[in-house]
Amino acid sequence: QLPPEIHAVIYHLVQESLTNSFRHGKATEVRIMLWLADARLVASIWDNGHGSPTIHEGLGITGMRERLAAIRGTLKLEHRPDGFQILAEMPMQKAEDG
Repeated sequence: QLPPEIHAVIYHLVQESLTNSFRHGKATEVRIMLWLADARLVASIWDNGHGSPTIHEGLGITGMRERLAAIRGTLKLEHRPDGFQILAEMPMQKAEDG
């Protein structure tokens, strides 16, 4: 079970990623993977859309980045030959825990 603040970040991350995949990337397939690595939750969201070598960070991506930063998380965006990938990492403990 995820802490509420991490659950909310993941929810919005997936929601915005799906919107971008279909609206901007014209993707027909999306893969969402979550796993734990060294007390950090990692989220990978890949799509087979056309992506973009130049990433324009609008309100959606800015919102993702800000939500992750609030819980000491990071966001990486990557145009790939087979589509587009978002990689987010966040600690599983609350900021005040350490």
